[in-house]
Amino acid sequence: MKTQRTSPIFTITFTLLGLIAFAVQTTKAQTLAEVIALHEKNSLTKSVDLKSMVLEGKTILTGMNMEFKTIVYRKAPNLFKVEVPIQGKALIKAYDGNVAWKADPFPGGSDKPTRMAGAEETDMLLGVDFDHEFIDAAKKGNKVTLEGVEDIDEVPCYKIKVVRKDKHVKTYFLEKETGILMMERGPSTHPLKPGTLVEKETYFSEYKEVQGVMIAHYMEERIGGQVTAKMQFDNIKINAKLDNKVFAFPSKQ
Repeated sequence: MKTQRTSPIFTITFTLLGLIAFAVQTTKAQTLAEVIALHEKNSLTKSVDLKSMVLEGKTILTGMNMEFKTIVYRKAPNLFKVEVPIQGKALIKAYDGNVAWKADPFPGGSDKPTRMAGAEETDMLLGVDFDHEFIDAAKKGNKVTLEGVEDIDEVPCYKIKVVRKDKHVKTYFLEKETGILMMERGPSTHPLKPGTLVEKETYFSEYKEVQGVMIAHYMEERIGGQVTAKMQFDNIKINAKLDNKVFAFPSKQ
């Protein structure tokens, strides 16, 4: 019986084709939907219908070398409030779904709740989305594109660009391996110049699981490459019962 032998040329060709196919498969670009799915998968350790969040910790303003207790209240879809209690008073910035407002009982401000306007209002509206703007983007009127991969602090990250309904642009950087948010870039007011919008980068780290949700316990804000604020949270509550009155502009109560 005559044994058939494969030509070395064909063997080499098949090997090369196999290597090429493998290389193409392993370097295949992820789609936007796949990247978002990766993010959603690794943001939860179990099925959670996330509706609200209360974060307690501290904020350090590096330029002023000052530290303040900070409490952040968040409720879907876009209710937001941050309180900074100081000497029996409280600095408040909030959004109740319709009105962005503040109370600033310190020199240069007013303890009477007032509506925000201009850059300050824009800054607030850019940060109130309970989910990231790339989640359910079409329903929110946002346009989202995957802009490739970029290193953030030497870590490869997917770069997601969001053009919001109001035309402001924000960019999210998700760790390539896990899809976890590492950095967010977009317009914000300067802490020492509240009437001016500048580009700010917010870095997220120290992720810990809280009732099935992976949450960054440390955030760092940078403007022009300089760290302007640090936030450390040590007590986070998931799905705490929050009445909408917590966020309401007082004149409406």
